[in-house]
Amino acid sequence: MTYNLNHWLGVLGNVAGYWATNANRQGAAIPYLFGPRANLRRGRFTPFSQLLAGGIRTSSGIETTGWQNHFAFTAGGGLEWKLSEHLSLRPLQAEYFLTRIPDGLNDRQNNFRYSAG
Repeated sequence: MTYNLNHWLGVLGNVAGYWATNANRQGAAIPYLFGPRANLRRGRFTPFSQLLAGGIRTSSGIETTGWQNHFAFTAGGGLEWKLSEHLSLRPLQAEYFLTRIPDGLNDRQNNFRYSAG
């Protein structure tokens, strides 16, 4: 959810959930991220960029024992297309997604997220 402070700057909160499973284990991860979003409003199209920081809560199947919180960060942007007064389409959102979950190696996971909708 985004709260727009003015025409070009907003504050964003993002919570998601992931379920992972393989032959040996299964677990859940819930990232919770907050930060600024800059918008460049140009008629029906709005390119945006954002930096979000917060954490990721993982269950015991994701390299941890029990539920634990770890650092998470995203940097990216995208494009929104205004279809009507109350409806928009987001054909592109891409982000670098860093997590710091203990994994016995370097405790750093570099990920890429793409979404549309």
